[in-house]
Amino acid sequence: MKPPTGQQHRSQFYSKPDKRTLYQTRHLTDSLRRGGAHSPGVSQALWGFKQILALRAQHWLRDPELANHALQVAEWAKAEELPLIELQAIDIYAHEHVNIDAAQLERATRLADMIDQPIGGAILAHIQAMTNSAKTTIEPEERLLSELGLWLPLPPTQNLTGCEREIALFTALGYSSKHIADRLHLSARTIETHLTHVYTKLAIGGREELRSWFSHRREAA
Repeated sequence: MKPPTGQQHRSQFYSKPDKRTLYQTRHLTDSLRRGGAHSPGVSQALWGFKQILALRAQHWLRDPELANHALQVAEWAKAEELPLIELQAIDIYAHEHVNIDAAQLERATRLADMIDQPIGGAILAHIQAMTNSAKTTIEPEERLLSELGLWLPLPPTQNLTGCEREIALFTALGYSSKHIADRLHLSARTIETHLTHVYTKLAIGGREELRSWFSHRREAA
């Protein structure tokens, strides 16, 4: 049997996960959270990044326990004095929960000052934009995270596949199909096909409506 092509492999990777896949991912992330919790120094910092990766995996699969786990990681990172890990966990929590309390926002502000710029400031600006009900769009803050090479939370909708969510996000940020194709190692035509599916599933007419859909906080998780 021939190995799958890059296109086929990517399609398989982004297929909707079944219950078994979700169970296995939860088991893996639970194992990641449990192991190595007492490793000191550099090992502790690496363990923190593993926990962030586990949260990202949960986010990708739309795990309903993600918000609770993000809070747990934030509390752990606070106890271990790992400001970047804590701030990233708060960012993930804010994206899932939309509203965070004043104490959490104040904590995020203090954490941002402890982290090298512009990274700390960019993550804080993203959190502030998501929690500011008067703000009509968070596109500038998410675009800055993208330009800094930081991970972006994907839109919390069950209607789209992982690949469609990723393409929808970059499109909403204003990137061209060619740019997205180069970044994801796909053809521009494939990107356009995925976007057609996105527009149909979300019942919107094009890029401008997609930006508006993102700006209005998307579908409830």
